[in-house]
Formats: sequence, C-alpha cells, structure tokens
Amino acid sequence: MVTMWQRIVALGEIGNGQMFVILLINELLVMQIFKRTIAIKLILIALLIGISFFSHAKDINCKGRVKAVMDYPTYCDGGYAFITTGSNNKWICPASEKGNAIVLAALAANKSVDVYINNNNDAITCQTLPSYVKSRYIIIRA
Repeated sequence: MVTMWQRIVALGEIGNGQMFVILLINELLVMQIFKRTIAIKLILIALLIGISFFSHAKDINCKGRVKAVMDYPTYCDGGYAFITTGSNNKWICPASEKGNAIVLAALAANKSVDVYINNNNDAITCQTLPSYVKSRYIIIRA
C-alpha cells in the first residue's frame, strides 16, 4: 500500500531529507498520542480502583440464631423485625420480603443467619447497634 507521503515524494514535491523529517515528526506525534492514551488509561484504571475501594461499604455481621420475630410495620417498612443472638437484643429489619422469609425459615428450622448491616464508617458495631436498623442482606446457614 502506497502512503500519501510516498506519493508526494514520487511526484517530486518533497525531497528524501524533507520526507525523513516529516516521517520523524509524524512518528513523534504518534508516540505522544500513544503515551497520552496509555497515561489516560492508567489514570482511568487508578480512578476506577480508587472509586471501588472507597465505595465499598463496610458491613458488620451480627450473626446468630434468630431469637424472636415481630411484625412491626411502623419501623420496618411494612415488614418484620427480628433479634439474633449476635444483635445485642436490638431489633433488625430485613431489607426485603425475601429477607422476611429467610428470617422466618431460620426461626422455624432453628438455623443460624448471617445478618450484614452497614456499619456507617465504623460508627456502629453489633454491640452498639441501634434498634430497627435495616439489614443489607441475610444469609441462612445450615
């Protein structure tokens, strides 16, 4: 394939020395664009890693056996509230109807549950848990 520069040289409009300078400048520009592209990609990767690192919610696990379940629609968005052996006798609200079902199944089968709650940047623990805090997700254990 004949490039535009080769056609210009063939027509005699530019000499070989000038062609060398033009190609050298062209290569330098391509390298700078390539370096900028790599730099931009590296910056984007660093930002994405940083964003995912800082946006990762820290959850605490107030796991244990379900001790009690209560229908308390006022505080739990129309759902149930429950206490585990690890929640320091504080009521927890499941995040969804499926969470309500998991809690009832765990109570009926005397199974343990892992109850993950956002710790608000280390502001709360299972020992300092406020009542009627909303869980992020619940896992039933065998």
